[in-house]
Amino acid sequence: MIILKNYIIKNKLITKYNIPILYFINYKKKLLLLNKYLNKKFIIIFKKYYCLLCKNNIKIFNNGYCKKCYFNNKNYYNIYYYKPHLYKNSIINNKNIKKIFFKKHIIYLSYTSNFKIGITLKKKILIRLIDQGAIFFLKLAKTPNRIIAGIIENKCKNLISDTTNFRKMLINNNYNNDLINQLINIKNNIIYYIINNYKKYKKYILYNNKIFNLYFPIIKYYKNKIINIKIDKIKILYNTLKGIKGQYLIFNNNIVFNIRNHIGYIIDIYII
Repeated sequence: MIILKNYIIKNKLITKYNIPILYFINYKKKLLLLNKYLNKKFIIIFKKYYCLLCKNNIKIFNNGYCKKCYFNNKNYYNIYYYKPHLYKNSIINNKNIKKIFFKKHIIYLSYTSNFKIGITLKKKILIRLIDQGAIFFLKLAKTPNRIIAGIIENKCKNLISDTTNFRKMLINNNYNNDLINQLINIKNNIIYYIINNYKKYKKYILYNNKIFNLYFPIIKYYKNKIINIKIDKIKILYNTLKGIKGQYLIFNNNIVFNIRNHIGYIIDIYII
C-alpha cells in the first residue's frame, strides 16, 4: 500500500513526454509515478484547505488561493496574462508576469475536444498541450512576446475556437488522417486570412506542418457523462484509477478528479 498523508496540493501534476505521457506527484520532494498505479484502488480523503499565500484553512477560491488573497494580491492575479491582446504596460505589476510577457511564444492549433487555437511559452509548449489533453497539434506562428501572440490569436477567433470542453476532451480518443488533414486545412485558411487582412503579422507564421502526437495513459475510455468531483463536497473518494489525461485522474464509472482544481487542498491518498 502507498500512503500519502497530509498531502498539500501546491502544483499540478508533473508531466514528462513519453509514449504514453508520464505523470508524477511531488510528495515530500519525492516523485511518485502515477502510471504504475493504473487499475489500482485509490482512497482520497479531504482534510482541509490551505491557501498558498496566507496559509490559512479558508475555502479556496481559485488557483490555490482564498478569495481575499486572490484578488488583493496583485502578484497573483492579472487578467492581462489571460487576455494579452489588452496589454497595457502601466497595469502589469507582477515582475514574473512581465518576464513571461516578453519571452518567445508559440501560437498552436490543436485537437482536444475540438479544433482550437492557443498560445504558450515556446519552451513550455509540450507541457501546455499535455495539460490540455491534446491528441495532436501543430504550430501556427512564433512571436517575440505574449502580446503579439495574443493579438494574432484574438484576430483568429472567428475562424477557430479558443476553448476546450473538458468533458468531451476526456472521452475523445479520435485519431485519424482525416482529422489531421482538417487541422492542416484550418491552418492554411488562417494563414490566408492573416496575409490578406493583417500583413504586418505574416512574418511570424510558421509554414511547417509537422504534426505532434500525444498519447495518454488510459486503460478505458468512457463514452457516458463525465462526473467531475470536488473532494471537499464528497469528503472521500474510493475508486479504481483507469487513466490520466490533461490534469485529470480518470476513475471507474466516469468519475474524474481534476488535480489543478484542487490546488490549495490537503488530502490523504491511499493506493491499494
